Amino acid sequence: MLDTITGHASEMFGTWGDGYDFMDVARGWTFFSGWGESGWDAGLWPYVIVGAREIADGKAQSIYYVEGDVTIWTHENLDAAIRHLDEIVLWHWQVDGNGPKDARDYTPETMPERYRRPFNWHRLCVARGEPTCSRCRKRDA
Repeated sequence: MLDTITGHASEMFGTWGDGYDFMDVARGWTFFSGWGESGWDAGLWPYVIVGAREIADGKAQSIYYVEGDVTIWTHENLDAAIRHLDEIVLWHWQVDGNGPKDARDYTPETMPERYRRPFNWHRLCVARGEPTCSRCRKRDA
């Protein structure tokens, strides 16, 4: 990580509302509700929210919102930002129990690929062995 910024959503984004209000005013970010190939919870909306965005020079940022407290990390690229979110999401699965049943068996280094990265429907279709995704109609390459 290159840089870390912490503060309250009211100071950083001008909102005193809940996490939904925060997401409304935090322009330019992509927030993830599902994680891994099966779309397990990535946080606990509207109390815990994770997201990422690309910024100048190919760098990227990850964001972590917990009941109004916000931390933003700057990374070398978007892949590094997503890997950082893998760690945060794994920690929440282990503490909150809202992820895969065996999440406690893993560290960020040993976390299986199927538990990493934001959820998307095409990824789920591929994991299910569908030759053509029933959602996006793309064929598995």
